[in-house]
Amino acid sequence: MNDTKTLSDQNINFIKKHSLMDDTVPPFFGAPVVIRTGPSSRFTVIAVDPQVRTTSGDAYDVVFIGTTSGRVLKALNARAAEDRAGVRTVVVEELQVFPKGTVVKDLKVMGGGREGRKSLAQLAAMSLREVRSFPVQRCDRAATCAECVALQDPYCAWEVRSARCSSGDWTKNMAGAFLQSVATGAHSKCPGGGAAAAEKFGGPAVQGFSSVHKFSDYKLGQVVNVVDERVFAAGGGGDEDEEGAGSAGQEHDGPGVKV
Repeated sequence: MNDTKTLSDQNINFIKKHSLMDDTVPPFFGAPVVIRTGPSSRFTVIAVDPQVRTTSGDAYDVVFIGTTSGRVLKALNARAAEDRAGVRTVVVEELQVFPKGTVVKDLKVMGGGREGRKSLAQLAAMSLREVRSFPVQRCDRAATCAECVALQDPYCAWEVRSARCSSGDWTKNMAGAFLQSVATGAHSKCPGGGAAAAEKFGGPAVQGFSSVHKFSDYKLGQVVNVVDERVFAAGGGGDEDEEGAGSAGQEHDGPGVKV
């Protein structure tokens, strides 16, 4: 096609919304960090909390992913601290933040307190009519050492002295007092080595302690703002089901998405 004047408005609008790069951009780790297939939901937006430190001194990028079904996934590459040659996906948790069928339009990692502590940060999730915020971690949902380590969550570690799953901003010299293993989901100092919990919650370095929770299950936070339906209607708001801006997923002819 040498003359764009011959294109229809529909084709031109499609080109504007789906512009192509001159060269392909390869994944940083050689493969997508998260792939999910299914006809009922796709990815819409991502937010990243970069380089969250662990008690071993390693660092992981924690990725929050919004979907068209009102859910937010929290995931990471468990091999990130080892090399850039591959991916071992861990979906730490999947939260039903909005009612099913609600498109997550945007995600923002915010705050961290005056000291900028990552473990105190909040994640803001936005739909077309509502904004909700909640902590980036829910470490206290793990009741045992094995369950805490099986979370494979960089924000969480088992505090040996108080025997509880704690959140914190870790440094390498804390490994003796706080047990954690983002890479494997098991720790030799936990009773049973943590293998039983990792198997129970999906296997080490695959699903972690991941499961789907409703917004109210763990007191995820607060509703920041709700658009009044009458005001929204008067303003001519768009359809909730329309495609979210800044899509983080890549849709194919088949029912597959990836980040």
